[in-house]
Amino acid sequence: LIFYNDSQWTYNRLLEIWKSAKLRRNRRNKTEAEFQYELQQWQASQPPETIKTSNSMTQHYYSQEVLPKYIQLIQKQKEAGMPAILMEDGDPSHGHRSEGNMPPEARRKALIQLHDHPLQSPELNPIEGIWLLLNERLKQVYSNRIHHMGYWQLRKAVEASWDLITLEEIRERISDMQQRCKKLISNGGARVKGEKW
Repeated sequence: LIFYNDSQWTYNRLLEIWKSAKLRRNRRNKTEAEFQYELQQWQASQPPETIKTSNSMTQHYYSQEVLPKYIQLIQKQKEAGMPAILMEDGDPSHGHRSEGNMPPEARRKALIQLHDHPLQSPELNPIEGIWLLLNERLKQVYSNRIHHMGYWQLRKAVEASWDLITLEEIRERISDMQQRCKKLISNGGARVKGEKW
């Protein structure tokens, strides 16, 4: 039984113990068949490889997996003669905090124009209204069970709830932007609480 407490020292120490416990062949006492059998038994008894997960996206992943899809969509919009501006929320994976990062280089090469707004400004980002809607749907459908779900169960629940969000609900939150901007200007930048988000 292994208890993983997210302590780097403990994790590294366990790896050292596992590496030092590798089975070595004693040539004087065992035949090749006996050794292979013991080796298989030992390998079967080893714990699975621990993969440390994280909730954050790396700049490498963002620039290789996510950003190219948006660049392709924006280029199609431009080819159709329609203006297109990319809106990012200032997450560290977007690479806004320093020069020479992968995402800004990819945007620069593709001539992508960014919507300039303060970092982490949920008042002016329609996706925040969608996240709120998603959160409410999860609470309605799964109520208290969310806290007891494993990673894959929770992921399936989020995907199922996301699929239930309609295009009309997304458009409602986008059309609410003009009113939200006016409220934000009139109250000096303080938090805006609307009907939908």
